[in-house]
Amino acid sequence: MLKKILTISLFTFSLSTSVFASAPQEASIKQAIELSHVSEILTKTMDVTNATFHEQATQRVKRRTGHTELTAQDIEAVDKISKIMSQSLSNMMQTINITQLTENAFRKYYTEEELQVYIKFLSSPEGQSINKKSPLLIQDVMKTFSDTLQNNTGLQTQLKSSDNEIKSIINSLPKAENQKK
Repeated sequence: MLKKILTISLFTFSLSTSVFASAPQEASIKQAIELSHVSEILTKTMDVTNATFHEQATQRVKRRTGHTELTAQDIEAVDKISKIMSQSLSNMMQTINITQLTENAFRKYYTEEELQVYIKFLSSPEGQSINKKSPLLIQDVMKTFSDTLQNNTGLQTQLKSSDNEIKSIINSLPKAENQKK
């Protein structure tokens, strides 16, 4: 009798788990991506990132030259450096299909039920407001992170030390046959 109850319980549990955790449907994934405005947020994030690149380039040039005020040559170097950084990111982004990556991530991490809740949230005015603020949130975090790195000599020293340790480890490894020259 106990064996029958356990068998029925396990069967019921497995059935209820599959009912409540179904795989996301393609239509739900597409709707969630559309409502989340992935492409628009990515574009805004790229704009924010470009501003961050310009600030990082400025800080690099100032560290290199020791100038507190940029000269015309420094400004030209900042512009070139930030354009290189921006173009490199842009090239990477063109190579990567963000929509496909997002679809794959939704498929991997969300159940159909979770997507339905997310879609409901994104369909609300509050959800759209929160979603539209995502690039601003990212910008703020990136700027604060960058400023902290630039202005904290302890962190800079720690990064240089880590970089030197990594270089030492890499340099201790044998070179590939095609690199020995």
